[in-house]
Amino acid sequence: GGPAAGRGPVVPRELPRDLGGFVGRRLEIIRIQTHLAPWDGSAPSPLVVISGPPGVGKSALAARVAAMVKDRFPDGQLYVNLRGATAGMPGLEALEVLGRFLRALGAAGDAVPADVDEAAAAWRSRMAGRRMLVLLDDAAGMPQIRPLLSAPRGTAVLVTSRESLAAGDDSVQLHLPRMDACEAVAVLSKLAGADRIAADPEETARLVRYCDGLPLALRIAGARLADRPDWSVAALNARLADERRRLHELEAGELAVRSSLATGWSALARGGRPLDRLAARTLALLGLPHVHDVTAEAAAALLGTGVQEAERALERLVDAHLLDQSGSDAAAPPRYQLHDLVRLFAAELSHGEEPTGDPAPGDPAPGDSAPGDSAPGATAGQSRAGEAGGALARVLGYWIASARLASTTMDPHRVQPDGPELDPVDAAPHHVGDADEAREWLAREQPNLVAAAGQAMESPDERLARLGVALVFALQWYLHAAHDSANLIALNRRALLVSERSGDRLSTYHALGHLAGGLSFQRRTGEAVEHLRAQLELARELGDRFSEQRTLGNLANTFLVRREYGRCLEHARAQLALAREIGSQVGERYALIMLGHAHHGLGRTAEAREVLTGALAGARRVGDVSHEGLVQTALGEICLDEGDPAAALEPLREALGLRRVNWFRIGELRCLVRLSQAHRALGAPRAALPYITEALPLAVELGNPEWLGLTEDEHAAVHGLLGGVSRL
Repeated sequence: GGPAAGRGPVVPRELPRDLGGFVGRRLEIIRIQTHLAPWDGSAPSPLVVISGPPGVGKSALAARVAAMVKDRFPDGQLYVNLRGATAGMPGLEALEVLGRFLRALGAAGDAVPADVDEAAAAWRSRMAGRRMLVLLDDAAGMPQIRPLLSAPRGTAVLVTSRESLAAGDDSVQLHLPRMDACEAVAVLSKLAGADRIAADPEETARLVRYCDGLPLALRIAGARLADRPDWSVAALNARLADERRRLHELEAGELAVRSSLATGWSALARGGRPLDRLAARTLALLGLPHVHDVTAEAAAALLGTGVQEAERALERLVDAHLLDQSGSDAAAPPRYQLHDLVRLFAAELSHGEEPTGDPAPGDPAPGDSAPGDSAPGATAGQSRAGEAGGALARVLGYWIASARLASTTMDPHRVQPDGPELDPVDAAPHHVGDADEAREWLAREQPNLVAAAGQAMESPDERLARLGVALVFALQWYLHAAHDSANLIALNRRALLVSERSGDRLSTYHALGHLAGGLSFQRRTGEAVEHLRAQLELARELGDRFSEQRTLGNLANTFLVRREYGRCLEHARAQLALAREIGSQVGERYALIMLGHAHHGLGRTAEAREVLTGALAGARRVGDVSHEGLVQTALGEICLDEGDPAAALEPLREALGLRRVNWFRIGELRCLVRLSQAHRALGAPRAALPYITEALPLAVELGNPEWLGLTEDEHAAVHGLLGGVSRL
């Protein structure tokens, strides 16, 4: 019933208890306080929204700030849990909430209107002239709370939600991020004891990373340590290290990271809007590739939809704080990232596991699977498992096609691995306009492409494993230009295993050669020669004369690295003869370059210049920048060795420009060092200084042992002449 006659208005005090173990969030607290209780005593902001991902501590923060500012709202504080993300329970309707609040303000039960608009009008009347704080916790979205936002001036509405809520100019939006490391350590210290947490800083930092900055996960971890005083932080980390069990381990009583994430996903999967259901399916598929982030194009390949549709689904997940978005310009389209714990949850979904609150097997959520992916009677888990293989194959196909196009655009004269035994890829690639754009795309995507290739090659599904090999081969020339010997070796070792297992001799051929290239970069030339000889034998078995001459050229180059100039000459001559016989101009040019280096090494500079001049003419005729850069470098080095540094400057400058155009990193370093040597030999160390200054960090980055040593020696020599201190 209502208040007794003659009494003043009811003053409700409904705020939830402030969390005793609350720590951190100092800046966020100050910001919210500023809007709810302005320092100058002016009216509060009518609407403040705290949004963020599941488990980030929105409700705890709202309760803390509400308790701190409640005295500024003397006419009362109202609170309701809207159950927007409560598993197994429907969210409260606006009419139900208005009824609760009207009764809390003294309205008789039978006086609450049955129409939401009438109830909102009665609510406004009751609130008129009052200074009140209304805390709406866990809102599902704007439709649920819109009728409650019409309170008169002087009332503040504080809302928490997993969704980003836009409500006009009067609203204040605060996105609550994950906790930083210092705050996370404070949470653990409060729960498990400061001495225990401080005893092993390295293990504590590892535990913070496992908890992914989520206060919910940190509270669970702290509670588990508190309940088990004999456990060290390292002992808990040992249980969390297995990604397959991490979500299971992050449970304590009724607290669980998995169920917190599952409620948000289930709300989308069961949503009435097709976009929500597509977003739920997207999250599940994003758990398939083990990559750091995706673009809308990659997501479209996973989904088998158009790019715009995929982008809308991704943005819906961003709004639901299940994805983060970064970057947004014409050169670099937006990228979408899953935080670690969300990624583990998505991986469970993608493998057909049913999270808490999900539909039971056999009762899939709308949009859970693609039409035609499952046989009649298949369970939801089987349907998702069936979709998983197709989705991974689609996104791998997209990455392969895109990497091939980008690599060809970077340097159209390099031969891409192809042949009847290599799987064709029917996918629309990412468009790149020129060589710079292609290189930038490959640089941005390299970590993902390398990770995806490795994951695919480990798959027991032979189709996926072969696609992984194709992706490795598509990256070959980029990794070669980047002088990335570690990835060249690691990826091609696995590609070799897959190719040999499947009996694919052409892929085996390519993997052997690429592996040899990486080993040669590391000066492991004995191993490289062994692989190249196996490759040469295989090329001859296949009757592939182009591949045969190509391997002869790579053997010549490897012997050149070993300074075995006679053997380099032998293999270069064999390549030249075969390349001319089959009409391969690229093979002929490369053989001439190897011959030039071999003659130079043997002291035959006239012969070296003759064959190099022929190679230069051929490269210029077809616009092969890479081969032109190789020749100009060699001509400059001949001049240096002949004691004519002045004559070396022009070809070396030409070579440096060409190496930068086609982004051949070790070639660029070589030219920088040689230009410094030439200027120093001319008695001009100040002219040498810019070249060797630029060369040193590049040499350190590339890590080539021979060229790092040469660069350090030249750096010391230039600084010695200048009278300065050489610091590496």
